[in-house]
Parts: sequence; structure tokens; C-alpha cells
Amino acid sequence: SNDAVRPRRTRDLPHPAEEIDVTRGKSAMNAPLESLNIEEIVKIVLRAAHIVDLLDHTPDRVTLKISLLDLPKLAFLFHGVNLQGRAIRIPGLKGLSVSVLRGTATVDYDSSILPPELWEQFGKIRNDPQYEPVFVDRLKSVLSEWDLKER
Repeated sequence: SNDAVRPRRTRDLPHPAEEIDVTRGKSAMNAPLESLNIEEIVKIVLRAAHIVDLLDHTPDRVTLKISLLDLPKLAFLFHGVNLQGRAIRIPGLKGLSVSVLRGTATVDYDSSILPPELWEQFGKIRNDPQYEPVFVDRLKSVLSEWDLKER
């Protein structure tokens, strides 16, 4: 018998027409972002870079494409992270919304804090991992500067 194959539980996924605004909506996830250290935040963002594709980038807004097959991976990646206040806890992020119907995530950001080149590097990582070291160093630098200002 094939016990390893389990049917997907569709009740675990949001309705396809549902627009999710994780900066204002309620979240069942319970670990506050401020409890994560810089290394953990970088690790989560880097893993996300291997799951999403950069679809569109204009100043202060980036749209990421998420395939329906990768949505569970992304949900698992952020499991245990409180996304409710996420956009205001990472410097430069203003808002984050996900459209399951379109398979996109839209990130509003402050380009004076998060340089547009950082997003361009983020968007290239999935197809070309050589961008990882530069992206990681720059993201750590941005997060470290913010962390020192907050203390």
C-alpha cells in the first residue's frame, strides 16, 4: 500500500479569493519577530528568496510571485513567526499583503532604508545563488544598523 501519500487538506489553505494583509490581520502565529536574532531573520528571508520570484519592482514596492505549489513551503517557513507586526519590525518594511488568487505577495518598503538593489539581489537568488553572499551581507548590515538604533 502507499501510506506515504496523503491527500492535501484544503481547509489548511486560505480561500483562493482571499486577500491576506499580514500587517493588519490577525495571526495565529505566536513568536514575535523581535524574539528572533539577526541571523534567524536573515535565514528566513534567504529561504524565502529560494521560494519566490521577483515579478515587478518599482520604487518603494516589490511584487513577488508565489506558485501554488510553493505556498505551503512559504507558510511552513513563516510558521511560528508573528507576521501581524512584521512590516513594522523589519526596518524599511511598510506593508505586506498576499493574494492567494493571484499567487503574489506585495511588499511596500522605504527605499531610503532598504535599497532597491537589495530587492534586485533578492529576486535573483532563486535562479542564481551567487547573489546570496552579497545579499546576506547587505541585509545583515541594514538589520544591524536598525538594531543599534532601537537599543
